[in-house]
Amino acid sequence: MLKKIQDCFRAEGLYYTKHARDEMEVEELGEIKHEEVFESVSGGKMI
Repeated sequence: MLKKIQDCFRAEGLYYTKHARDEMEVEELGEIKHEEVFESVSGGKMI
């Protein structure tokens, strides 16, 4: 499953829902950027 998500990110075939974008903008520690999500998913591991 993680590989499939990572592949979508690399192919730029991933879209955020309006709710996700809204939440990324109002994060209390600062706005979450697409690049930060990409970096986290690219280096992520299933636990």
